[in-house]
Amino acid sequence: MDPDGAENTVEIRAGAASASWTEKDAQVDCEEEIRLTKVEKSKLTFALTQDSGCVAGTIELTLGDGVLRYLWRDVPGLGLVEQSGDLRRS
Repeated sequence: MDPDGAENTVEIRAGAASASWTEKDAQVDCEEEIRLTKVEKSKLTFALTQDSGCVAGTIELTLGDGVLRYLWRDVPGLGLVEQSGDLRRS
């Protein structure tokens, strides 16, 4: 539900309990640390807090078939907005 698209970046550091996260599009330029909240075999879940100045949400990174899939949802919140896509190593 982001009609103008967004460029999202997640920088993960081995062994860290947080990651660097950015979102940039025509209307938003947001950069924050996201906190790791759950680790599963092929999925990491992060929290973007309300205090950040960005829209709070949950970010999931899921590895499957050699692709790292990105999903951001406005949860906690109304659960009405999400962004998804595949992340590439840069």
